[in-house]
This record gives sequence, C-alpha cells and structure tokens, in this order.
Amino acid sequence: MPKGFEFCCILKFVAKHDRTAPAVSATGPLNEVLQWSVRQQALYHTIDLPGKTKHTTTILVNPSICLWNSIKAEFGASRPALKKATSWATIPTLIFESLTVNWGDYVGSLHRAVELLKLDAQSTNPSRPNIGETNTSSLNTALEVMDRLQTASHVLESNIRTILEIRREAESSPAPWDSFEKFGEKLRFLCCAEEVARELEFQQGHVRSIISRLEAVTMMVRDLINVRNTLTMERMTARTIREAYTMRVIALLTLCFLPPTFIAARDFSTWITLKS
Repeated sequence: MPKGFEFCCILKFVAKHDRTAPAVSATGPLNEVLQWSVRQQALYHTIDLPGKTKHTTTILVNPSICLWNSIKAEFGASRPALKKATSWATIPTLIFESLTVNWGDYVGSLHRAVELLKLDAQSTNPSRPNIGETNTSSLNTALEVMDRLQTASHVLESNIRTILEIRREAESSPAPWDSFEKFGEKLRFLCCAEEVARELEFQQGHVRSIISRLEAVTMMVRDLINVRNTLTMERMTARTIREAYTMRVIALLTLCFLPPTFIAARDFSTWITLKS
C-alpha cells in the first residue's frame, strides 16, 4: 500500500477586477464584459501516512476571494483553528466547488454582448448613411468578444481535464482512504469532483453555443459593411458620371455661345498650321 498521495495543479477562475476599464459607451456591448478577467491559482496538496499518524499539507498560491472566504468559514479566521482534525478531501472539495462561482455571470455577460451586436445589425439599414448602427467598430467588438469566448472555452476545458484527472488518481489510489470509515468521505469527494466537472461542461457547452451564434452575427456584420461599401461606391460612381455629363454640357454651351470671330480665328490658325 502506498504511504502517501499528492497532486499539484493550476486551476483558473474568473473574477471582477478593480482596474479602470477603457472608455466605452455606457450601453456598449463590451461595457460589462471588460469588468471581468480570467485568473489562475495554484494548489499543492499531499497526505503522508508514515504509520498510524496522518500528515496533510496544503499550499495555495493566489486563491480566489470566494475560495479564501470558504476556507475561513470552514476552519475559522484564526490560525490555531487550522490544527483541528479535518478530512483529507476538505480543501480539494472547497477548491473544486469555488471553480463554478462567477462563471454563470461571466458567460451571461458575453451572451448579452453578442445579443447587443445582433440587435445593432438587425436595426441597420445599409442603404442610408451610417448613423451609429453596425460599422467597422462593431466588427472589432465582435472579434474581441470572440477572443474572450475562445479563452473561456479553453480555460473551462483545462479545469475539467484537471479535475477529472485528480478524481481518477484519487479513486485508484488507496492512500487517502485507508479505512472503511473513509468510504463515505471518498464517495463525497468523488461525487463533488464529478458534479463540478459536469457544471463546468455545461458552461463550456453554453460558451460553444454562443461562439456559433457570434460567428453568424459576425458574418451578418461583415455582409452589412460590404453592402454599405458597395452602395457607397455606387453612389460615388453615379455622382462621377453626373459630374462628367455636366462638364460635357458646360463645354457644349460654351462653344455655342462663343463669338463667331473667335471660332473662325481658331479654325483659321489651325488650318494654317496644318498646311505648313
């Protein structure tokens, strides 16, 4: 039987930051999205079983505020309270449960940003001048939202793989569950990891559906921009044709109203030049 079990991992989470966001419209699609950022926390957790005693060591680097509050609520705010006997799976369970916090709000803000872009595109009339609807800035916004969606999908996939790998290793290793009394503790830990992974998979599925929706909206925005540019070129071409026609009319009228002597002199001088 192994004398210990340990794992080390980096898990990502989302949280609102206190940094000043770039100046955007109060109702812009990115106004809410820019308030969120993806961060990461490191965890090292081990259990040693040298004999009848059990030693558990946990190292957390840059824990989220939600996780830190959960730890203080579980163990108390004072340091001596950490010495009380606890389950090996308590800290990992708290960490796994904290990973689902804020993802619903963040993905919801991305979904609302895509819907605002879609509404702007639907209200755009490409046959009239641009008065604030879909334009090139809308395309840039769509690309930025797409970048955040793809990052969110990658982060969720990374967390899911990490949690399932830890669950698989903990299930196959007998070290953390060295007695029959630990069987219920083992089931709770494995069920928690599975539920968290399932919740993150749901959020990942939501992100992928938003990506598909945004791809359609981006195509709509590009088509509207192309149609507007085409109509602008047609109007410029029609204006150029009208201006050329006007110049021809002006030239003809000028010739009609010139004095006959001026025209005769011009013809005579041309004839003399040609003869010579």
